[in-house]
Amino acid sequence: MPVGKDQIDEEGGANEGLNPFLHRCPCQDDGVEESAAQGNLIVYSRKQKMAYALNESSRAIWEMCEGDKTVLEITRELGLSFSSPVEAILPDIVKAIERFQELNLIRKWEDIVYQYPSRVADVEENTVIDKLVLYFPDPKMAFTLNHTSKAIWDLCDGKRTLLNISQKLARVFSCPSKKLLPDIINTIKEFQDFQLIDMRQ
Repeated sequence: MPVGKDQIDEEGGANEGLNPFLHRCPCQDDGVEESAAQGNLIVYSRKQKMAYALNESSRAIWEMCEGDKTVLEITRELGLSFSSPVEAILPDIVKAIERFQELNLIRKWEDIVYQYPSRVADVEENTVIDKLVLYFPDPKMAFTLNHTSKAIWDLCDGKRTLLNISQKLARVFSCPSKKLLPDIINTIKEFQDFQLIDMRQ
């Protein structure tokens, strides 16, 4: 998809209504293995049974595809790293991420946003000074959720997709769903890392 200066505002943000791809959070596929060879990063797709060598710039983009940054945020960070304007490097970054997608190295956006997060049964909830505290018995851990995290947690009922959750919270916080979605994905990923929720397609 073509990307140009008209996609970027004066502060390096994405213009509303233009190129929704910039708001997506590319995430490496679980079936990809990494190794090094002759200064290049080699990524091997177990699904495709194919290996690809990434040069320095492709590797920099690849390493930021962890599901917690939008395409635009990746571009901003790499722009700072390489001392390049956002609008100058954005087309190449979009092209690289689209290529990763074509090669099945990163997960399809649809596979991410249409997952159903569900709270695990073993988690106990208690309210302490207006904050929700989650207790996980084995191993013994406690997590304190702020207002936003609690709002996300409450909607992880196994009946809503991540996209449904973002649409619901967009109405609650009067904010566009596409702006909330990256933070929701990142928060739910943290829940998942701590085994507080299960995910299903």
